[in-house]
Amino acid sequence: MARVKYASLVSDISGSIGSATFQKSLYGNTLRSKPRCRKSGSASQQGNRILMMQCHQAWRSLSDAQRRQWNQFINYSGASINRDRAVLLTGHALFLKYNFLRLFAHLAIMTDPVYLPIDPWPVLYEVAFAENTMTGYFSDDTYSENLRAIFAASPRRLPSLSFSPAGLRSFYNDGSSLSTCNFYPYFNTVFGAIPAVGQTIHYSFQFFSTLSPAISAISRGKIVITEYH
Repeated sequence: MARVKYASLVSDISGSIGSATFQKSLYGNTLRSKPRCRKSGSASQQGNRILMMQCHQAWRSLSDAQRRQWNQFINYSGASINRDRAVLLTGHALFLKYNFLRLFAHLAIMTDPVYLPIDPWPVLYEVAFAENTMTGYFSDDTYSENLRAIFAASPRRLPSLSFSPAGLRSFYNDGSSLSTCNFYPYFNTVFGAIPAVGQTIHYSFQFFSTLSPAISAISRGKIVITEYH
């Protein structure tokens, strides 16, 4: 960092030149190197960026009539932002969010919204061991091939810790059985081990319909692994 003193010809300067930038502070005018953005290079982050780029490209390819359809669909679905259910998403935000979930679940992008009834979403009530699997059980026992669920789970954590989204890793349920989701292969692949009965994990999940741009709210919490009987 260099301290700058102005003369009669140059009384003030601001902005950046190359990799340096002029700044004003309590200690006078300074010239310092611009901070360089750190690029996170995990495979999952890079993959998510690629999916989001595909969604943005798909939105730019829509006609004006198609974009109006997405803006109008918000009034039907009532999809809202995560932090405030009173604030609705824009059609653009819904298109990006919904189609990102579709791409994450290996489905094609939906360009025209479809109006269908929105049913109540299932609720997670237990994560248990059964037949050498670790399975999440949901309140809805009906078979549905039209729903997908994006799950995020953590390795085992201390029961005293409050919920934290840090370290959660996402995967999806293919809809073959809506009432259950097998965590076992996911934990072995990502974390290298699964928690034992009585241990605590943190989780979040979100459902979406494959037939219509309907997305559930994100559910988050802690749950203790139990033994299924």
